[in-house]
Amino acid sequence: GMALASVCAPAFAGGRTISAEPVDDVTIRIDGDLREWPNKMTELGETLEGKTGSRIAATLAYDEGSLYVVLKAFDKNIARTSAAGDKEDHATLHLYFPKGNTYAVDIFPGQPGKTGGVVKLKGSSVPQSKVVEAPMDRGNGLNVEAQIPWTAFPEAARTRVGLRATITYTDADSPGSVKAVVGTSTQRNGKGMPPLLLANE
Repeated sequence: GMALASVCAPAFAGGRTISAEPVDDVTIRIDGDLREWPNKMTELGETLEGKTGSRIAATLAYDEGSLYVVLKAFDKNIARTSAAGDKEDHATLHLYFPKGNTYAVDIFPGQPGKTGGVVKLKGSSVPQSKVVEAPMDRGNGLNVEAQIPWTAFPEAARTRVGLRATITYTDADSPGSVKAVVGTSTQRNGKGMPPLLLANE
């Protein structure tokens, strides 16, 4: 019975639980090629703002040094400028530590050949972070891989159990014009978010 529960990602208070895969024994290349990612993607099935946005699916993985966010964005129009503003296309990882803070890490996919990707926390780019995007087959959107060091979150030095998380995606028609925000949950803060299960839980 227990093995089954981890497979079907139970719905939780208006959202989906995300199981993060340990990848300590995998060589992770942040290159936009998603072949090495073992686990199923979780659909961002909740509409938080606006009309139905593009179809987005995501997964998380981690090792000793980093947390990885992987996205499939079925979005042919990635609205981005070099400013990486909050009304441009981006994903956000909302991550809660027990008895601690909720962090909102913004992941801006680049536009291949035009604008680089960037990972931001509280408006500043995160040191040692990385984001790479690659066009999907047949031009249906982007595959996006982001690496966020655990050092971005002071609490992670002490605790990596009991975490909660929601992944949202802000879908813009053009920079400054948001069409929709979709997410794995309608909750973006604290204990209201679904659990983020690491392998030891």
